[in-house]
Amino acid sequence: MSVSSQAREALISVRLVVADHYMADPVPGLDPLVSAFSGSNIKRVPVIRVFGSTLSGQRACLHLHGIFPYIYVPMPDNEKDGWVYRLSASLDKAINISMGQSNAKVQHVYKAVKVTGVPMYGYHPRQHTFVKIYFYNPHLGKRAAELLQGGAVMDRLLQPHESHTNYVLQFMMDYNLQGMNTINLSHALFRRGKLHDEYDDMEPIFEPPWKVKRRNCSLDSSRLSTASEPDPDSVISSYMRIAPEQRYFQPDEMEDCIKLPAEVTRMSTSELELDAVAADIINHQDVTGAAMNPGLVALWEDERLRRKKVGMSDPLSPPPSPPRPEAAADKSESEKFWYERLSKVIEDKMMNETLNDSPDASDPEATINIPKKISRPHVYAAETPELEVSQLPEATQLDAHIQSLSDTILNATASASFVNTSMSENSSKYADETIVDEEFILSQVGSVDSESEEEDVDDELVGLLADLATEAQENKAEENGERCKPNTDQDDDIFKTPKSQKTQSQSQPSGRKKKSLIREPEKEKVDSESLGISQIIWDKEDDEDIFKTPKSQRSQQRPESVTKKKLSRVLEEEEERETLEMSQVVWDTDHDHPGDDNWDSLDKTLMETFAKNLTPTKNCDIEDLITETDSDSN
Repeated sequence: MSVSSQAREALISVRLVVADHYMADPVPGLDPLVSAFSGSNIKRVPVIRVFGSTLSGQRACLHLHGIFPYIYVPMPDNEKDGWVYRLSASLDKAINISMGQSNAKVQHVYKAVKVTGVPMYGYHPRQHTFVKIYFYNPHLGKRAAELLQGGAVMDRLLQPHESHTNYVLQFMMDYNLQGMNTINLSHALFRRGKLHDEYDDMEPIFEPPWKVKRRNCSLDSSRLSTASEPDPDSVISSYMRIAPEQRYFQPDEMEDCIKLPAEVTRMSTSELELDAVAADIINHQDVTGAAMNPGLVALWEDERLRRKKVGMSDPLSPPPSPPRPEAAADKSESEKFWYERLSKVIEDKMMNETLNDSPDASDPEATINIPKKISRPHVYAAETPELEVSQLPEATQLDAHIQSLSDTILNATASASFVNTSMSENSSKYADETIVDEEFILSQVGSVDSESEEEDVDDELVGLLADLATEAQENKAEENGERCKPNTDQDDDIFKTPKSQKTQSQSQPSGRKKKSLIREPEKEKVDSESLGISQIIWDKEDDEDIFKTPKSQRSQQRPESVTKKKLSRVLEEEEERETLEMSQVVWDTDHDHPGDDNWDSLDKTLMETFAKNLTPTKNCDIEDLITETDSDSN
């Protein structure tokens, strides 16, 4: 059956130019509403979306329903049908645990069925049994494959098959579709309305050719039934009488029987937007082989038709392969070099193996130690008994999850709500018999906590600010040491961080790591150093004020809390005085240079003079400042 004959048998054909998928709510008549395997209501289903054009040139957006992603899992030997339901329930639980929802009851497996087929690797004269697992979300296939292969489900290593295949690519292989080829549909339903964008209000430069042809070749209403509500068969038969390249669809003038309800809204601005089910795709019926990609064959065929219409007699055929010179068969210098090197490596390896015939049992990577590393049995697909070969479906057989629109277009709700009660009862029976290694799943899944990341960033920022504050205190301590000129070396270390501690703090990357390294002895050491600093400050005040007031009387007159308040007040007054002086200098500078708004144009000597004026002319005796403040207040 050629492509052209399939196009003539199809109601509409859409060229596969771009394809993607999305998750949506199930639509009655297009998607299953209840899972026949588990008996639960379906909330979200995958939908494949295709953008292309029809054979008449109309731009279309096609939504394909009833296609679920799947993987194959080997069926162990001596296991009954209940193992399939336990596998499904265990896989659902394992996926929920890997997503951080161990208590959730979300079902990710649409259904699981036993199939028979020949394994791809090795020689197998008989059929083997596999379990075909369908999922709702295509993005969960890889996660499920990792859990099965790691032994987290059913306490066995289950090697998945076809888990690496992309969802859209898997669909194209199953239904014999190729890029730039047409998807031939026996039935379809069109969406109502039209989406407008900002370009619709602009006057077109030229009118598309399919709009001109549409006026001459369109659906003749006289061919329809004279009944008030024509049935879908008569409407489709009227379209089938028109040639595919002249078959134009006008959604505004179509009968309601081939339209979707108004609740199903449009998603694209294409001229046509239609929905179909996988059972209505007839491309998989074409089993004829071709030397060229069918998608390219369709392009060559279109070009032949175009040349025939314009009257070009030049036959169109693919160009033959250009002749290759005889020197192309000779080996290149690069090939010779790498061949000699590979041969030498193989020779050296074989020589080493002959010298070391006995494997090292202490090497964990040795071949004899491989079985020791595997704690779970590896499942190999069991051979299918002769009685089940004819009963089980083939592994490559297409499963119609939803019936064709020709069967459901008249009674969509009733057909979609059909549920196999026996399968759903078995699923609920084995729902609690799950075998999942939760510790293994949590150890393999690298869950990242966003709150911990933000806390790490905050701790690093706090650590950076702490280092800057420590450096500022050290610089201030050095300046105070030069001004006050203390007599003892112990006074120089009052505001300084020990060198070892400073180096340690600079080498630590984050505040979180600092917290983890601090222990109770270190906290006691910090407290003792703080007490020592306070004692040194008091002793320093006592030594410098020895000729003013006796030490005992001064301690009674000025308690510790009062001294701290006065000290803070003195420091605040000093800061305010410096701020006022700076403001005065800036004000004077503006009056001296009224036309200079840029600081770069000011005389640098002015700022140097100001800095010299700020240099204290007397010793920075905090005790004297406090005494002066007391006298002023009195």
